[in-house]
Amino acid sequence: MNWSKSQAVSKAQEAIDNYNEQIQAFTGERDDTARNADLWKQVLDDAHEDLAGAWIGPGSEQRIKAVSAVVPHANLEEVVAKCDAELEANRERVSEIANDPSYRDHQRLLGSEFPEKLKDIESRLDQVGAELEPFQTEEFQFLVEEKLHLEPKASGVRGIWEGITGKTRRKTQALEKVHEMFPNEAMTALVDRYEGLERKRDGVGSERNAALAAQASLLALVEEFLAKSGMIENYEEYRTLAVKRALKSGIEEMDLEAIIPHVGASLKTPLAKCVALRKKIDYAVDLMNYLEGEIEDRRKRVLSISGTQAKWRRYPKGSVPAKSKWLEDVPNMKREGTHKRTRWSRQSRECLHYYDDYNTFGNHLWHCHHYGRTFLAFDVFNHGVSHRMPYEGFTREVIPELAEYRDLHDQDGPPKELLDEHSQNVSEDSGEGEFTDEVPLEDCESDGFGLEDSESNDPALEDAAAEAIADHLDDYDTAASEDAS
Repeated sequence: MNWSKSQAVSKAQEAIDNYNEQIQAFTGERDDTARNADLWKQVLDDAHEDLAGAWIGPGSEQRIKAVSAVVPHANLEEVVAKCDAELEANRERVSEIANDPSYRDHQRLLGSEFPEKLKDIESRLDQVGAELEPFQTEEFQFLVEEKLHLEPKASGVRGIWEGITGKTRRKTQALEKVHEMFPNEAMTALVDRYEGLERKRDGVGSERNAALAAQASLLALVEEFLAKSGMIENYEEYRTLAVKRALKSGIEEMDLEAIIPHVGASLKTPLAKCVALRKKIDYAVDLMNYLEGEIEDRRKRVLSISGTQAKWRRYPKGSVPAKSKWLEDVPNMKREGTHKRTRWSRQSRECLHYYDDYNTFGNHLWHCHHYGRTFLAFDVFNHGVSHRMPYEGFTREVIPELAEYRDLHDQDGPPKELLDEHSQNVSEDSGEGEFTDEVPLEDCESDGFGLEDSESNDPALEDAAAEAIADHLDDYDTAASEDAS
């Protein structure tokens, strides 16, 4: 079957438009995911600060020393030493300011002397300004600029040129106007008076600037005294805040799960929130990378079709072989795949967005650390919200960690029953987060959370996996068809 040249070009354009719509759909979903990731980064920054504050507490020396041993790169003891040195420097400076004569008299100076002095200066400036006002006319300023008082009449070539250009006439008219304003006064005397008033104005202006500078300097001295005195009076709070900021920076650079053995149950939820938010951001990056791959795939297809379309346009009139599969079947199949994949991506993003049960996430962290197990944050997110994740075939493709974890632990899907069971066990056995040894031994032998060197024979898991496969059989078939294309 052949197509006419115009038909082939039209079909190519339809395919290009189809792929461009798909690019827009993937781009929109990628941008939404990026916005979610940016939001989680902001929340994570606050969570790091909350964790640092909860961990350092009131900032006792014993607590600072203990935390510093766990987070040595935060240099907390150096921060404390720096704060102590600053405290001593502030004490010396406060004593120096207190003995400064201007500070001791600052209430009178700022309350009456400076305001009255500035008021008098402003009054004198207004007076000089009023005396200068008659000299601000356009005619007088023109004559001063032309230095008529020094050279009443131009001579030679310059005189001829001014006569030609009309400047001589303008000077004459301006001089007549000035004489009307200042009768019986010579131009030289007027300019001398004008320049004297300007010098007076400049002098008073300099006096004002000096007074304002002295006032600002004294205000700065008072503010410095208050600030340093406040630091001295609230030194413990000041030092704790400095240590908290340093600890926050240290926390941002470390593996948070590594500090679980060194913290109490009171930090379970704030620490778990930080770990969970980091995993959300990691999964969002995986999702964006996947979407970028889909966008690049569609762009390459557009580029390929555009090249062929350009060749067809250069063909002489005639027919070309029909490319129905390339320009119709595959683009339409990809469009259906785009609809599903953007929907699955949105489902994944919503699952991550709505999960906020950080107390339960902390239970899993503490439980698995206590018994030397591992768990997948993805499974806890998916288990803890009503917005379910899409089928595993898609999420394994998008999130490399998921596929690796499933293969490593021989799982067909999320261990929902074990997630429920362990969540309940953690809640019952941990109280406020402190674990006891009263957990049944059989719980420790299950590999639902990745206990090493064990195998799972739980029939509930097998049934759940079989049910999931059956539920999403159509999704697998669609994905397989697209990949084959």
